[in-house]
This record gives sequence, C-alpha cells and structure tokens, in this order.
Amino acid sequence: AWLALDEMDLQWTPVQNTWRLNERNYGELQGRVKADCVKAHGLKQVQRWRRGFSDRPPPWSDATLVETIDRRYDLYRGGDFPPRSESLEDCQQRLRPFLYGELGESMRAAVDAALADAEAGGGEYEVPTVLVVASENVLRGLVMEIEGMTQEQIPLVDVPYAVPLVYQLDSALTPVATPWAEPPLRAGWYLGDPTKVRAVQAEIQADLAVEDADDEEEACLVESFDDERGESVREWRCS
Repeated sequence: AWLALDEMDLQWTPVQNTWRLNERNYGELQGRVKADCVKAHGLKQVQRWRRGFSDRPPPWSDATLVETIDRRYDLYRGGDFPPRSESLEDCQQRLRPFLYGELGESMRAAVDAALADAEAGGGEYEVPTVLVVASENVLRGLVMEIEGMTQEQIPLVDVPYAVPLVYQLDSALTPVATPWAEPPLRAGWYLGDPTKVRAVQAEIQADLAVEDADDEEEACLVESFDDERGESVREWRCS
C-alpha cells in the first residue's frame, strides 16, 4: 500500500490496517520446501492444501505458536485465535467482517461524500477508488466471495504478484460484469500488460506442479485440450 501511494504521490491518503488481511497461515508447512512436502504427503494432498477450499495443512505445535506470534496480537488472543493452520475457507470467514463491515462502510461513505461534493459544486460525480492490499491467498478468498465462485472454480484463479485486480461496482456495491474478465473471473480484470500477466500466472501454475508427477491421477489440477475451444483448459478434480 505504501509503495503504491508513494508512486502516485498520495502518501497523505488514510490507510486502514487489519489483521483480517494477513497472509494465510500454512501451519507446519510454512518455511518448508514444496518438493519436500510433496515427497512426504503426495502431490494431490499438497495441491488440496495450497489450492483447495476446506483442507487445512498440519497445524503449528505449541512451541511454534509461542515462537511465532508476537505481542501485536495479544489483544486478539482467545478462542481459536491465533489460528494454528488455515484453509482458504478459514481465510474467507475471517475476511467477511472486514468486507461487509469496515470496507463496505468506508466505500459507502466515500460514495456519499463524492455525491455531496458533486451536488454542492455543480460538477461531475467523481467515482471513488478504494485499494485493498493483501497476499495472493487472501485475495483469492476475497475474489471467491465477491464473485460468488464455487469450490471448483477458485482453485483455477492465479493472482499475479503486484498486479492490480480491478472491480467496478454498481450503486449497491455489487461487482459489474465486464468482457475484460478472463474465466473463471466474471467481473475482475488485471490492470497490466496481458502478456506479462499471463507470464506471471504461468510461473504460479508451474510452481503448483512437480516435475516427477507421472500422470494426471496424481494431481488435483489437471490440464487437457478442449477440441471445441481449440485450446488447453485446466480443471480441478478434487472434491
């Protein structure tokens, strides 16, 4: 967020911080080499953890929890917080109070202020812009929620690093469908050179695979050629 504001010379713009946008907790998988995880648990299980919706990786031990969580989170301790491991479903659930609470209220307030300014000055209505900055997994949870995606669709979403994903909203703050969106997205589109965006997405997809995987049955993410469309397509084949 700071880098984006600095680039636009908007350092004075208010920034709201929330732990609900924190990166997903991968539990005992954090810091481990992906290839080693695949050898220990199998490619299909690792893909279920990394791209599936409800599978949680093995949780932190008590010792790891004590070593990792710092005093910034003391105010929130209790119950299931801090989480020892998170699925994408867990991330989505902790995002909802922010999406429908803080963020939704801020966007409505910005719209009301812009309308009031236009009416008072007799000028054109200037559409407010809100920037949400988070990591790939948290953004996938956010995309799934606002696009209404299924558990089979969201594993196919590759969010490229440091590329804005743009949504235009209607008066009810509902995303507006656009022809610029590429499936499975319906309303969001990436603000960047399409060739570079696809290159980064290809890197992300390659990172999800393992060179010594022998056949499609070993993976949840499977690529095949669609004769009708004349192109390769990906599917999620793990329930």
